[in-house]
Amino acid sequence: MSSAAGMWASVLSVYFLTSSAAPACTPGSASCPLDLDDDTSVAFVQRSFAALTHKPNLLARTNTTKLAKDSPAPTSLSPETTASMGLLGIIVLLMASFIQQRRYINIEDELVVEATEKTKRQAKQFIGLALAMDRDNDLVLFQQQNIMLACRAGVATIGASLITFVPPLSDWFTQMAYEHKYAAVLVLWCMGKSIGATLSDLWDANVGTFLAFLFSFLIEGFYPGGFYEGDSPQKWMIGVGYTLFTSFVMMFGSWRNGVRVWCLSYHLGNMMTWLMPKEPGYVTTMSPFFHFTPRDSSFGYVVITLISSSICIMALSLPVPRMAHRLALRSMETSTGAIESLIWATLKIYTGEAQGSATCNLLRTKVFSERLTEELDQLSAHISASWWEHFDMGNFANVRRALGKHVIVSAGIQDCLKSMRTALNYEAANFKPEHYAIVKEISEPLSSMASSAVALFNACAGATKDGIIDEEEAQSMNKLIDAVEADIKEVTRSFKASAIKIGGESFKQQHETLECDWEFVFVMCSLARLIQDLGREHVSRKPRTSLSVVQAASSFNPFAGMSDPCHLEFAIRNSFSLLLCFIAGYCGVFGLIPAYSAGIATNAALLLSTSVGSALKKNMGRVQGLVVGTTVGTLLYGGVTAGGCASSSYFITGIITTFVFSSFSFFMFLSTKEYSFVFYLFAGFGIQKLLHVCEPFPGDPALASYFVNILIAIVCVTILAAVDLSMSNSACSDAAKTAMELMKSISHSITVSLVDGEPQSDHSKVKIQSRISVTAEKAFEGSLEPRLLSFPFQYEIYQALVAQGEQFLTNILTYRWAIRHSASSTLQDADPKLKHGDSTLFEILQKCPSYKPLHDSFLKLFDELVISVESQVVAANAVESVTSTMNETVDVQGVTPNLVKIADEIGPLLVEAKLEQVALDKDVEGCLHVILSVMDNWCRNTDTLQTTLQSSV
Repeated sequence: MSSAAGMWASVLSVYFLTSSAAPACTPGSASCPLDLDDDTSVAFVQRSFAALTHKPNLLARTNTTKLAKDSPAPTSLSPETTASMGLLGIIVLLMASFIQQRRYINIEDELVVEATEKTKRQAKQFIGLALAMDRDNDLVLFQQQNIMLACRAGVATIGASLITFVPPLSDWFTQMAYEHKYAAVLVLWCMGKSIGATLSDLWDANVGTFLAFLFSFLIEGFYPGGFYEGDSPQKWMIGVGYTLFTSFVMMFGSWRNGVRVWCLSYHLGNMMTWLMPKEPGYVTTMSPFFHFTPRDSSFGYVVITLISSSICIMALSLPVPRMAHRLALRSMETSTGAIESLIWATLKIYTGEAQGSATCNLLRTKVFSERLTEELDQLSAHISASWWEHFDMGNFANVRRALGKHVIVSAGIQDCLKSMRTALNYEAANFKPEHYAIVKEISEPLSSMASSAVALFNACAGATKDGIIDEEEAQSMNKLIDAVEADIKEVTRSFKASAIKIGGESFKQQHETLECDWEFVFVMCSLARLIQDLGREHVSRKPRTSLSVVQAASSFNPFAGMSDPCHLEFAIRNSFSLLLCFIAGYCGVFGLIPAYSAGIATNAALLLSTSVGSALKKNMGRVQGLVVGTTVGTLLYGGVTAGGCASSSYFITGIITTFVFSSFSFFMFLSTKEYSFVFYLFAGFGIQKLLHVCEPFPGDPALASYFVNILIAIVCVTILAAVDLSMSNSACSDAAKTAMELMKSISHSITVSLVDGEPQSDHSKVKIQSRISVTAEKAFEGSLEPRLLSFPFQYEIYQALVAQGEQFLTNILTYRWAIRHSASSTLQDADPKLKHGDSTLFEILQKCPSYKPLHDSFLKLFDELVISVESQVVAANAVESVTSTMNETVDVQGVTPNLVKIADEIGPLLVEAKLEQVALDKDVEGCLHVILSVMDNWCRNTDTLQTTLQSSV
């Protein structure tokens, strides 16, 4: 932060000194920057604009900007003095912002501890009440956060709008040929939920804007002024080729999308001005012959971006900084408390101590778990953004990496809890008498193990806060690790003794009567072991890797994405859209939109999106944001200027309207998930109209320009929609493709795991989770997409695929924990040494006569399931869908008899092996019980999915 603030202060200082000390030159000459205070220069500009009255002004993304002669009467301060005072204020506030950030970065953010503690207590018995309290607490925090951020955005927008409402500032920016109204747009589009997230977006904006200036500086260096009437066509072709080349560099390069958007939105407007045929004598407002001058309209966007960046940082830093680092620590506390509540709630459901129906309580814990997943997603975002606040300097690298490990382990705990719910789901409605008998025997050891594991997890979270573990803290954590180990052994001893007493001595008898209990207690021990592994990693105090600014910069490769099919598809499709928009703006549209209008292309650049989904839905959102924002902004502008530009009411009304509009639109952007993109565009396009140069009596030409702006937006979105619909797959096709990939990944992962293999990276846990999420998203978008003359979209099939896909993945992970004796083996950063099964397990299984037929029947089962799903999702009509279910059968009954046989065959082999008793999560007998339970669950998942496929027509 200090380097960023210092850089901006230095650049702005040099810039203002340069602009105030411009060398004398002949007004109107090609090498002289325009001086609008000089009568000769004003007359020259007026003559130039009069010669181009049939052509609209093409300064990037705007219509003609009215000159300063209609401005209110000047105040006692000159424009230069006012601008210098503004610069000084920015520097002072930036330094104050930096001081506040350093003061607060190690202070914990506010946290409603009382509500969290209440939730923990209630989760042990009243799960529904605990969930309700947690949701109410989250809702209150969500509203408070969004209101606070909306107010900060409103204040920041007021700071940016002072350039419009303070006459000396407005005059100075007009003299410098700078489009100052985009300062507020940058504020609303770059301000995030934290300083780190905002800095990340501001980096994109500043880099993109500087690249746009650099592109203009290069072409103006060789051909100042651009294309003039009477020039050779070769010069025009050079400009066209340069525009295409630079645009393709930005589109096909592996730039962050923010850099791409900001660069092209300015660059295409600048090149439209360059390519417009101009009459001889027209003076460009850019730096000619590589002679830099601060009075350069393209450089003005760099200055505006720096000013807006400073305002955003100040708004989020004062009085109390909104830092991603502090938010990450707060989210860690919240997620740690939620995990503790979930562990106790799930355990109490198993032991029968939770009040209410077990089935209802399991559904509530599922909802609780989904909310925890959202919290972990937010935590991951805060961790990533926090790098921009401290750049991994000092001990912050340890904290950030420890937080990342916390997210990974928390996700692993989530997987364990899902597996425990799966074990309970099939028995919760009607527990067997043997279940209640064994629970009575082991409830106390289980509770003790849960307490030890939770205490160790809280200690790990505490050690994460400062990233330092001293010797005293390490000894304390070692004691907790030993306590967890002792409790796991005690649970193992009491459970195995009770299983023999209650379920019988044979393996088959115990599996038939205590199948749910074996699986639940095994996963509970695996969860405790997972937390124990985390504690041991903390105690080891291994140095954590950091990412410096130099490393981040050196690792960037603009050509890295050239081999990515998805990136190439994005680049080709959007390059074609930009090209069509540029051609439409250059030629004009039916006489309604004048020729050489840059707005169509620059709006298209602003609307570039890497998201893939329903083209119809996406572009309808674009229309809503652009058109409604432009219309509302124009109406508010008319109300603000109705009393005249020189009156005090103009300033007061303008400030109040700016605050209300920006705060409302930013609040809606944060608070609505489905329409956030619409309000994002609404805010940006509305504020730029509201902050237009004051014209109290606009007249017919100005009113016509408002209509042209609407037409430009509609034409832009129409071109984007036409290209998207013609060159990209429909959401329905994408949903079908993703669903087939999901089922193939599940089938591959299961069949490879059956022989102790590690699935390929394309079929890993992370890939399956991603495909489940994408399938759900695409299916929802596909259900909204119209299907002309085709079979209606079968949304219920995809819902079943998502639901059963999650169950399949949970059971796959449980199977891997059993064969590897480690829940840590499936974590994102797991040691490769953990990804091998216990050879003793497979030796016993392979000695069973039924194992080979069982393995082959599973291969056949999942091949049939994949074919059945593919047939359903690609069916063109109802007859074809029904025919596919008739021709393709999924034979679950071919697997079940082999499962029954192998349960009978394992018992004697275990007696023969004479295995030593070890902890339950590493015990061969316990793991074999879990393996058979998982296989049984796979059959149930397949049967449920096949029933849905057959009944969906």
